[in-house]
Amino acid sequence: AVIDAVVDLLRAEVPGIGFAAEWVAIGDEVPFSHEVGYRARYPVPDAAIVGDVRELTRGRDIVKLLARVHGGDHDADSFLAHGLDHVSHLVTVTHSNSADVLLEMSAHGVTKGLALADVADMLGVPAPAVAAAGDMPNDIPMLDWAGVGLAVEGAHADVVAAAAAVLPGPAADGVARFVDAVLGS
Repeated sequence: AVIDAVVDLLRAEVPGIGFAAEWVAIGDEVPFSHEVGYRARYPVPDAAIVGDVRELTRGRDIVKLLARVHGGDHDADSFLAHGLDHVSHLVTVTHSNSADVLLEMSAHGVTKGLALADVADMLGVPAPAVAAAGDMPNDIPMLDWAGVGLAVEGAHADVVAAAAAVLPGPAADGVARFVDAVLGS
């Protein structure tokens, strides 16, 4: 019912939108399908291509619903804002690439922050003892949960705003240098 509502709401609002879904695989199946109108960034061999993504989501444990639009007035951030305005009451909406006009939607409340909290809890590590680094909006809940949230150089502006500090970027091994400093290596 949630997928139906999300697809209906976004399809009514965004001309040219296409959907894809990822799910928990059963056996050797490819756990991904997309609509004919969804332009995948890269080919997924043996992925089912359907007229409506809901044809393959029934009865499956859906991990992520994806929505992509090409052309039109949206860039990655405006598409995210649109998704947040229209379906954030139903699902967690984010994006992980500023160059891709793609929404990534998971079950309501499921975020990297929740996953990090679960792992830390299993290990007996309290939030104040956790550092997390990220660069895209999908990382913000993780940075917010961690005792120290760090952005990497070149990160999305919203990530920089959420972070306590900015580390040097990948070319300068900023995260590795931070880990070495913390561990005293």
